[in-house]
Amino acid sequence: MAAILQRDLFGWNSVKRMPDLERFRMVRDALDDEALVRELERLRGRGRNDYPVRPMWNAVVLFPLTGHKTWKAYVRELGRNRDLMAVCGFPVGSKVPAASAVSRFLKTVKRLQVCVDDLIHDAIEGLGELLPDFGEHLGVDSQAVNSSARKRSDERREDGQPDERGEHDAENSKKVSAADGKQVEYSWFGFKNHLLCDTKYQLPLLPLVAGGTSSDATHFAPLLEQYVSRHPELARRIRECSADMAYDSAENILLVRRLTDGRGGLFCPTRKTWKNPDFEVTDTTGKELKLKLIGTPGNEDICYDEDGQLYCCAETASERWVHSPMVFKGYEASRQTVKYVCHAAHYGIRCPGRQQCDKGCGRTVRVRLHFDPRVFVPTPRHTAKFARGYRRRTAVERINGLFDALFDIKDMKVRGLANARFRVSLMVLTVLTMARARIANNQKEKMTSIVAAA
Repeated sequence: MAAILQRDLFGWNSVKRMPDLERFRMVRDALDDEALVRELERLRGRGRNDYPVRPMWNAVVLFPLTGHKTWKAYVRELGRNRDLMAVCGFPVGSKVPAASAVSRFLKTVKRLQVCVDDLIHDAIEGLGELLPDFGEHLGVDSQAVNSSARKRSDERREDGQPDERGEHDAENSKKVSAADGKQVEYSWFGFKNHLLCDTKYQLPLLPLVAGGTSSDATHFAPLLEQYVSRHPELARRIRECSADMAYDSAENILLVRRLTDGRGGLFCPTRKTWKNPDFEVTDTTGKELKLKLIGTPGNEDICYDEDGQLYCCAETASERWVHSPMVFKGYEASRQTVKYVCHAAHYGIRCPGRQQCDKGCGRTVRVRLHFDPRVFVPTPRHTAKFARGYRRRTAVERINGLFDALFDIKDMKVRGLANARFRVSLMVLTVLTMARARIANNQKEKMTSIVAAA
C-alpha cells in the first residue's frame, strides 16, 4: 500500500460538516420520542447498560436514512463511521453495538409498536398544523413486501409456541399491474402494504401491512377509519380519495361519501364483474358494451354500463337497434341523483331512432345513487373530472417507488408480520419526520426528499 509521506496541514475538523450527518441530525432533533424512550428505559430496568437506550434508539430511527438494506450492514457502518456513532449519541470511545445487541434491542422496540404508531400520528398532526391544506386529497395503493423465507413453517418450540426462526405469517400472493399498455401479473411470498397518502404533497400517512391473499378492498375501510378516528380535525378537510380498481366496492364508495358529507367521493374505476348483462352490443366505434336495463317506470328503454354511462336504445327503420350514450348534466345533491339528457337534443343532431322514441328528443333521465351505489357516483367515471381526480393517484405510485428505490421495500426480506409492520412503520416515520424538519428549516421545497442535502 502506498504510504502518505506528507501530512495535511489542516485536520478534518476544519472541513464543513457532511450533508448526510446534517440530515441525520435534522430527523433526530425533529422527532418527539421522549415518551417512547422512557418506556424503553423502564423495560431495561437495572440491567446492563453497555449500549445506552437513547443512542440505540437513535441508531434505529436513522437506519432508513443510511441506505442500508440489512441491519448487519448498518452495524458494520457504525463500526467504521465514528461520526455516525456521535450523531446517534454514543459516548466517545464507546463500543460499537454488536449485531446480537441490536437484534435484542429491536425485539424490545417491536413490543412497543403502538408507541411507534403514536409517533406517526404525532408527525401527521404536526404537518397538519404547518400545511393548511394537508390531507385534502388522499390516495391508497398496495405494494408487495417479500418474506426472507421461501415457505411457511409449522415448527414449534418445546413450549408449543411458533419457532421464531420460521415464517408463520407470510402468504403466496399475486398482483396484476399495467405496464406499456399490457397487464402483467407477478407473484411473491410475503405480505402486502396498503398505504394511505396525501397526493398533493406526496407524503405517506398511514401504513397497513397484512397478508397478501386478502382482497385489497377489505383493507380500505380499516385504514381510512383509523385515520379519521385519530385525526378528526384533519378528517374534516378530506375532499376526495383516489384508488385503483382493486379497492372498488359499494361499501368503500359510501364510506368516502359519508366522511365528506357528500362533498367528495372515491375516484376508483369499477371492476368489470358483470357475467349476465341484459345486452352485449357493439357501439359505433367498435367497442363492445355490456349493458343492463334500468327498468324503472318511464325508463324501460334506458340502459347503463358498469361505468355508470346511460344509453338510449332506439330501433332504426332498418330494424337495427342503436345504443346512443346520453350526455351527463351534473349531480343533483338535493335529490341524490345524476342527471342525463338526450344526446340528439344536446348536440343539435338528428337521432336515427327519432320516430320510435316514446319520449321524443330532449328527454331527461335521473338516476338515484342508491339504485346501484357502486356504479352510480356523484362524479361518473366517464367524465373528465373523474379522470383528473383519478390521475392524482399516481402520487401514491411515486411514493411506493420511493420506498422501493431507497428502502428496497419489495425485497427487504423480513420474517414475520410483526417485523414487516415495524420496518414499514419506521420508513413512514422517517419520511414524515424529515418533511417536518425540512419545513422547520425553511426547506419546504425539499420536504418530500430524504436524500437532498440539508
